[in-house]
Amino acid sequence: MKETLLLLYLGGSSIWDWRTGRIPNRWQLCWAGILGLEALWPPWTAGAEGPLTRLGAYAAGALLCLLLFFPFYLFRMFGAGDIKTVSLLCGAAGVLPGLGAVLCGLGASALWSFFRMARKRLFKKRVTYFFNYLKRLPGAEGIPAYYVPARDGAEPAFCMVPFLFLGFCLWMAKGGAI
Repeated sequence: MKETLLLLYLGGSSIWDWRTGRIPNRWQLCWAGILGLEALWPPWTAGAEGPLTRLGAYAAGALLCLLLFFPFYLFRMFGAGDIKTVSLLCGAAGVLPGLGAVLCGLGASALWSFFRMARKRLFKKRVTYFFNYLKRLPGAEGIPAYYVPARDGAEPAFCMVPFLFLGFCLWMAKGGAI
């Protein structure tokens, strides 16, 4: 049941992200509640632990992954919706299984990005940009944004949540269990 709920959540989030570039907070809150209720409901979740223990594990996993991925938001490498999606995924699936699915998604996005940069002949430009960014970090006041749409244009940006959905599907296909 949990896998089906996560497929629905990630699939819907992917559609939102693909069409609008944003995932509405009301969507995220709705699914946080649904996945929280799923953690509370004993017939849906096998195990000897009580419902409050499962709800606590769900909340702790989501919070841990939120804190783990928050620096990516600060550097503007991930959007806020991407971070919230990762957090809910890791909270509902469990931290290690969730991170396994996220890593599959990041691998798929890295592969897609590599081929996209190669096809558009942007590889050298993007790698140079990345190393110049790293050189700017020590002397910068605060944390400079890695990607600024007004400065960098729309070319380097892409939707991350569809890759998280793909990563979850790949992770499930290779035998990942929640």
